[in-house]
Amino acid sequence: MPTLAAWDLATPWHHFTTWLAARADHFTRWDHFTTWLDHWQTLAAGVLGIIAGSFALVAAWRTASRAERISRQQACRDTEALRRSLAVEIRWSLRLLCQTHQILTDFMAAFTRGGHLPHAGNVAKLTSRVHPTVYPATADRIGRLGHPLAEGVVTFYANVKDIQFAGQIGATVTSRHVSQEEVDGLLSLLEETCRNALPLLDQLPPNDGDAALRAVIEAMSTPRPAVGPQAVSGPPGGE
Repeated sequence: MPTLAAWDLATPWHHFTTWLAARADHFTRWDHFTTWLDHWQTLAAGVLGIIAGSFALVAAWRTASRAERISRQQACRDTEALRRSLAVEIRWSLRLLCQTHQILTDFMAAFTRGGHLPHAGNVAKLTSRVHPTVYPATADRIGRLGHPLAEGVVTFYANVKDIQFAGQIGATVTSRHVSQEEVDGLLSLLEETCRNALPLLDQLPPNDGDAALRAVIEAMSTPRPAVGPQAVSGPPGGE
């Protein structure tokens, strides 16, 4: 017959194991719940990771967009500064070309009255007074001005170069007087360059002096006064 101590130990253990066996299905459900909860935690972490990545992507996109916008604004400011700088230089060059035209016209008028045309060296200096600084320094950025302004700027400075070249052709002998044909050619080049620059003025930033400059250019006349026999002969060998 079992002792009291053995019964006292066996009975509670028997009841406990019996209770565990009866509740086994409950523990299985708990395992299912914890497994389900673990899966949902993983899913939630993944969703939070996606949301955080999306926020980071949006922030990076906004930063890149802002940098691009600032870059475009800077490019626009640089282009506008280039337009204004070229406008100042082109108007200054046009005024010098108009003055050169007027000086040569006065020489031609004096020549018809028996005077002499200028020396070749003086003509070379007269036609070389335009010394561009903005255009040579920014020639690689002229394309930013767009069509037709960029084309008009390049054409204008090319014509100025042609005038300077034409004035220096006969300057190898600086002391000789230029011929009437040489002066006529220079006057034609000056008139053509100035008149072709009129549409260019409309594309540049406006200036209060444009109306007066336009009037001077439009008043240029190609026909030259006829030179009479007496005027052609002139005083021989005079300076």
